[in-house]
Formats: sequence, structure tokens, C-alpha cells
Amino acid sequence: MERTARDLEIQYAVTDTLATATTFADAARLILAEIGRVLGWRAGSLWLVETDSLRCIATWSGVAADDLQAVNATLTLPPGIGLPGRVWSRREPLWLRDVAEDTNFPRGRWAARAGVHGAFAAPVIVRGGVIGVIEFFHTEILEPDPGLLQLFAAIGAQIGQAVERLRAREGLAASESRLRAIVEGASDAVISIDHDGRVIEWNRQAEALFGWPRQEVLNRSLASTIVPERYRDRHRSGLTKFIRTGDGPFLNQRVEIEGLHRSGREIPIELTITPVPVADHYVFSALIRDIGERRRAETRLRFLADAGAVLAGSLDLETTLTRVAQLSLAALADLCMIHLVDDDGIMLTRVVAASPDPEVDRRWQELRVPPRLDRNGEHPVAVAFQTRKSAFFDGIGESEIERLGHSPEHVEFLRSLSLRQWLCVPLVAHDEALGVM
Repeated sequence: MERTARDLEIQYAVTDTLATATTFADAARLILAEIGRVLGWRAGSLWLVETDSLRCIATWSGVAADDLQAVNATLTLPPGIGLPGRVWSRREPLWLRDVAEDTNFPRGRWAARAGVHGAFAAPVIVRGGVIGVIEFFHTEILEPDPGLLQLFAAIGAQIGQAVERLRAREGLAASESRLRAIVEGASDAVISIDHDGRVIEWNRQAEALFGWPRQEVLNRSLASTIVPERYRDRHRSGLTKFIRTGDGPFLNQRVEIEGLHRSGREIPIELTITPVPVADHYVFSALIRDIGERRRAETRLRFLADAGAVLAGSLDLETTLTRVAQLSLAALADLCMIHLVDDDGIMLTRVVAASPDPEVDRRWQELRVPPRLDRNGEHPVAVAFQTRKSAFFDGIGESEIERLGHSPEHVEFLRSLSLRQWLCVPLVAHDEALGVM
């Protein structure tokens, strides 16, 4: 083959292989095979520097039974030892006319078995430093080819740039894998969006919190996914403002707000949003925590504090109980009833029934619901009184409606309210049950 055509074919083969490779180990094997094919040489290896020695990372041979790979795997070559070690220390290509005549060739037995004689090697260079060596072997005794050595000096630099690029890509992939593991193991929801507001990260806690599987939500607009409608314009304008000015009112601080579950219900959340510069744009990462239980605990504490103040400051029983019922409506419930045991200690008499909705109040008053319950009966209110233990229905179905209702009309009324939860708390003073709320 004409030398110019040969050189061009080698360069094209190396360039194409490096351009499409995803890992350097794969690229190295293909490069060795392509160069060996074009040159018609017997075998080749690529060595990389590891601290203070060279280690072979890829081997190619044109003969299936060749054991060069196994031989190379047993070696680590310091500077100046063997063909690769001498190229490393000299920082320039080296040609061996016949390895059988070379006194510094540790793989002499392999060469004899394989019938190898001619060899050459060139340094792989990055920013002026040798990071590896590429070598090839021939079965004939060959005189030095200055043109080939010059070509491989250039190819060594080209391979060096590819090593650096692919190592960086592999390092980034490993870093992303570690980051993915950290994100998946986080106790908070972790969500990231790009500068267009589309989701690019969504961990398992985010799946649990908002009800969206990761694969369904990736590349969706965050605004239309978990941002309540009343906040969407503010979300979009804030993102646009940051892209334009680098300033945002909710960044790098804890914010309490509501998020939207896939089912349509709102969730009280605490979030911290951090802008992260990436190349010529930003991505935004948020840590999100469900604060519903904390909000409920705070509400309960406020209710207890307000109820205590009412109880301490009033002597009128009916006024006091009405006020306590109203406090429960503001803090805990949509309906509140209070039953007290009568003077005979036999019946539980409803003394307060309250709702913030006037229509519910009206319908309640029109119902002929018995205002008295047998304290020893099986109604959940009576059971709570008897046991002095709170009762809680988390999820109201038909069976619970039937248990709570006093009559068909009452059952229908309760059904129309679409109740979700029911809580019954005994009122106890000095170890004596006085009633139920």
C-alpha cells in the first residue's frame, strides 16, 4: 500500500474509533485491531501509566492462539524496562529491528513462541506528559521506518487527548452514579429542574410524597405537575426573572408552602431551592419535606392552649363548651359535638353541636336525632365514654356511617357530608368520665 494512503487510512481509523467510543478500554482494542489490519502487523498492546509503572489495558493479536494478553497481564513495567518502559522514559518513539537481539525485552519467551521479531512503540502524550505507550509487533526482521515513527508520534498525541476525554466522561458517569445513590438514599424528596422548568431529577421520596413515578414525571413541566394552580404564574415568572437577572426571592432559604399531589390534594411542604450552574445555564435542585404532621401537631398544641385558656376563664358551662367546640372547628374539625353524662349518670346528652357551615347547621337542627345516648350502649360515643379511650376512624366507609348513624335520616345526612375521619375523645376530670367530644 502506498505510504500516504496507508497513513491516511490509519488516521481515519483512529479518528473514527475515538469519535464513537464510550469507554477507553473499548476504543483501545478497536484502535489496535484497525492499525494492525492496515499495517499487516502481528500484534499490538496499549499501556497506561499507573503511579510509577506501566500496566497493559488492551491487547490485540491477529492469531487466535496468541497468549500475548496473558503475558502482558502478569507485567508492570517501570521506566526504562522493556520496550514500553524505554519509550516512557525517553518520551519518544523507538524501533526494534529484532526483539530476539534485544537484551532489554522481558517478553522474549513469548516472542520466540509467536515468531515475533520486528517491533516499534510510541508514547501517548497529554499536555507534554507521557501517560502511556502504544506498541506493535511483526513476524519479520524490519529496518526502521522513520515515516511510520513520525506518524505514530502524532497518533500518540491524538490517543492521549482521547484518553483524557474518555476518562473524564467515565469519571463523570461514576460521579453521577454516586450522586444518584446519594439522592435515592436521601430522607427528603429531591427534585431538580432545568432552566426551562422541566423535571430532570426525581428520587423515591419524591415519588412517595407526590404520587408521581419517576419515569412518568421526567421532562414534564414542574409547574403543571406539583405546583398548585394559584402559584404557577409566580413560579414561571420567578424562573424567568432568575434566568434574566440571577436573582430569585425563594432561593437558598427554607420556604413553607403547599405542593400538589397527583390525586389533586394539597400537601404542606418545606422546601429549599438551590441554583446550580452547569456550563452556560442553571439547573435548580430542591430538597422537599412533608410538614403535614408538624402542622397538625402545632394546630393541636394551639387548640389545647386556647381551650385551656377558655376553661380557666369561664364559669358558665354551656358558654365554655360552645367556645371549646368552636375552637375545635378552627383547629381540628369540620363538625363538633359534645355529649355530657346526665345527673343520673345513665344517659349521655348532647349539649353542643357546631359547624362553621350555616347550611350544615340548619340541616342538623331539622334532623330528628335523639339527643341522648345510653352510656352503656354500643355506639362508638358510648364506648369511648365507658373505656375512657379515644376512638379514631381513619377513613369513613359505609360500615362506619352505619355505626355512627342513629336513624336512616341521620345516616343519609352523614353520608352527604363525605366524611373522611372521625375522632371521639372522652372528657375526664379527677379520674371521672364527664362526657365525650
